[in-house]
Amino acid sequence: MKERVVDEATVAGRMIDTPEGLRESRVLLDPDHKEFAMGMETFEPGHGTHLHAHPHNDEFFYIVQGSGVLRVEDQHYPFRAGYALHIPRGKRHQITNTGQELLKLTWAFVPGALYVGQTLPREP
Repeated sequence: MKERVVDEATVAGRMIDTPEGLRESRVLLDPDHKEFAMGMETFEPGHGTHLHAHPHNDEFFYIVQGSGVLRVEDQHYPFRAGYALHIPRGKRHQITNTGQELLKLTWAFVPGALYVGQTLPREP
């Protein structure tokens, strides 16, 4: 594997509009690598993800800015900037921005593909 240094500002984001709200997603590292993927998400106050699971991936978050609640199955975990979160593969989970400011987090998947048969978006 080749080393990579990526400036977040140089990676085009894609807006995702769901019933849970609008968010921006950027895949920073590494759309071509099967072992892991890493990216950045931003959520407006009150917005988040739907309850979902990744049957073949562990997911990790590092909270850069803001605060919210992580739901894993029936448990709720408040978090704020500086927290690291881990969701084991197969666990249903949901992130919600419960704060008054933008929630910004990094995510990582191990292995890299989000779902079986799905590939990550490529950088422009």
